[in-house]
Amino acid sequence: MVACTIMSDHIHPVSRDQAKALFAALVGMPLSRLHLTTANSLFVELGELDLAGETGEVTICMECQWRVESARSIHVGSGFKPTSLLNRLDKLTGCSVQRIGLESGIPELTLRLSGGKRLRSCTVDETQPKWGIKLGDERFHGLLDTAAPDDDWYPWIGVKGGRLEASWFQAEESMIVIIPARHA
Repeated sequence: MVACTIMSDHIHPVSRDQAKALFAALVGMPLSRLHLTTANSLFVELGELDLAGETGEVTICMECQWRVESARSIHVGSGFKPTSLLNRLDKLTGCSVQRIGLESGIPELTLRLSGGKRLRSCTVDETQPKWGIKLGDERFHGLLDTAAPDDDWYPWIGVKGGRLEASWFQAEESMIVIIPARHA
């Protein structure tokens, strides 16, 4: 597991309007890489990958239940068998983001993809949604009203207590987005 630090003194609430503007900037970005942790947390890398081919310009992490839907069926989801998961996720590489939004009420994340598919977080227990977005590209640094502490800090948006918040995020090794324990 990768350790991370969230700058707790720089946490800012994010309104749905701010999130909507941020999400609009992600429209058109391709899904460049999708990968899982052993707990079936889904990581979606958007945009150009780094030189190692691991991290995109933007990383979306869903540590809650999730699924990819077609018009009338579930294409793949966190409850699928591992072999089925990997095969079906590979088929999403290259799709582009057509829209990103939040469900009303509890902020579940939904990505509409090219090809008519939707990727959704879908928390089904008593916890809050556990998703986060690491905004690695510098064009997203304006999300926060303070400067990055250093070059290896990235803007991050996630959910805490049913509300959206943003902060600066730092991973101690090659970037894998995780939602800190304080968000559980």
